[in-house]
Amino acid sequence: MNVQLSIFHTNDMHGHLDAMARLSAFARRLRAQAQAEGRTVFFWDAGDAADRRVRLVSITKGAAFSPILNAMGYTLQTMGNDIMLSYGPQTMAAVAARARFPILAANCRDGDGPLPQGLHEYALVPLPNGLTMGVIGLTAPWDGLYQVFGLHFPDFCDMTRELVAKLSSQNVAPLIVLSHLGLRDDRRLAECVAGIDAIIGAHSHDLLPNGEIHNGVLIAQAGSFANALGRVNLTLDANGRVVTCAAQVLDVPPDELPDPAITAAVANAEREVAASMAQQIGVASAPFDLDYFHECGIGNLTADALREYMHAELAIVATGLLHRGLAAGAITFGDMDAVCFSGANPCVTLVPGAQLVATLERGLDPAITEVQHHGFRGAPVGILQISGMVVEYDPAAAVGARIKRVLVNDEPLDMNRLYALAHTDAGTIPNVGFLVLEQEQKTEFEVPTIVREVIEAYLHRHSPVSPVSRGRWCTRIRSAAIILRGDSVALIERHRAGLVYYLFPGGQVEVSESFREAAAREVYEELGLRVEVQQLVAQVTFRGDLQYYFLSAISEGEFGTGTGTEMLGFQGPEHGTYTPIWMPISHLLEEPVRPRRVCQMIVDSLQKGWHSKAVKFEDLGSD
Repeated sequence: MNVQLSIFHTNDMHGHLDAMARLSAFARRLRAQAQAEGRTVFFWDAGDAADRRVRLVSITKGAAFSPILNAMGYTLQTMGNDIMLSYGPQTMAAVAARARFPILAANCRDGDGPLPQGLHEYALVPLPNGLTMGVIGLTAPWDGLYQVFGLHFPDFCDMTRELVAKLSSQNVAPLIVLSHLGLRDDRRLAECVAGIDAIIGAHSHDLLPNGEIHNGVLIAQAGSFANALGRVNLTLDANGRVVTCAAQVLDVPPDELPDPAITAAVANAEREVAASMAQQIGVASAPFDLDYFHECGIGNLTADALREYMHAELAIVATGLLHRGLAAGAITFGDMDAVCFSGANPCVTLVPGAQLVATLERGLDPAITEVQHHGFRGAPVGILQISGMVVEYDPAAAVGARIKRVLVNDEPLDMNRLYALAHTDAGTIPNVGFLVLEQEQKTEFEVPTIVREVIEAYLHRHSPVSPVSRGRWCTRIRSAAIILRGDSVALIERHRAGLVYYLFPGGQVEVSESFREAAAREVYEELGLRVEVQQLVAQVTFRGDLQYYFLSAISEGEFGTGTGTEMLGFQGPEHGTYTPIWMPISHLLEEPVRPRRVCQMIVDSLQKGWHSKAVKFEDLGSD
């Protein structure tokens, strides 16, 4: 007597919980109908049911999601890349412990080593008439990305061939592969391995309305995001051989009511993680903004945290790994998860200066920064956020020629020296990664740590935290001098566009000179004085400019004899006029002298003494 099987299957639902609740109700009804018809029914998932963008997944690294799949009634699943590729092999034990079904991934291992705890190579499924069906699970190797966890996947065709031979020798039939390889590799599997009766696939998000027969093997896949339910019908003879097979994909009706069991399971999972989300991990003394295409507060914080965590000189991080800024006040675990739910792992690589410049150039290339890559879960890749360096760039220059200067500890980048650069494995993704590694370059990975945990560690150490002043990316670097004489300070009086205001003598730093050299040159050109440039007392960011202010002492020269082009009136009238003056320090806070906070710093320092380190701040231009 023949055996009639119906295998209902899903794939790549990626945590679309509302759609999953409707699909569950739809699948429950169809499974009941098939059973009423006398068919033996199964409900399988081919992987990537969860997604880290769902908070209850990211908070628990997938463990809280298993009860939702239990409630949907699954009896078998192949491991996708949703959990282990994000959080590491050790997470599968907790995920599997809460699943009431086996999770398969025969090739998820280091060579011929054991599988991570919680995984199985295959499942043996009892059928009527004493038959046993074998189901082999395979997952996508992801071009070797699992190697960061020490897993060098064996060839999935070789692995399947061995398992088919083993199970066939035990009279197991039929043999099904529950695959998270993607359609291209499913076809390769059908071509390379004899003895497979059907492949139920995933990973590539293909919707095959009636499946496809490839090299005599049925391949089925049901799209993505829980919009459809797959069904494979098999008729088996007394020996378990497939007599007939057919596949179809059934769209979930848009008016399907959600399954109450799933609604309840999701609510239970959310209650479970609520306590964790409320835990305080730090304090922000001011808001940290997020901007995918400019230097931003949360980006600087993340880059600083990454550099410190990896004990590196420099750090880069793609802004797209971040999804929200931080408000001022207490920072909870839930806040941090909303900021960064990426599974990217921190790394450190020794890179020469020339390679760093190429990396920074890619960090300004719209062909990369504007990409909506699926790995960033809705965010554009964004520019690089940086730590440990200052980059002067020209946004109007041609792509690939925008970096004008890179400074490390206020010194020019050495193009040949090796720098310890902290980054993430997301920063080396082909096509959208900023850092293109050479084959011989070795990278140290910190696994299973993820970026969110790096930021949390930084907050634990440094709270309360405040946004640092901008100026890591700047369009111009300017050096200026603070020259005191008795109770007066040297300034340039400016008349321009109907305004009168005052600046400290200084100007743009040329690529070939140091900040101190630039300050001395500008003072001579504007005032006619030779000065000894002494202590750096302030670093100011103003509208894309990075400005350095140095205490300076006159060594020689006559005030007011500068010969710079602006002082001799050789510039057009639109530039206004430049007049050197001595202003009483007592007037600094009464007149429109810019920047205002430098004026306040001078007044305060003459009373209390100068700070041992330069004061850093942003001039918002509102004073």
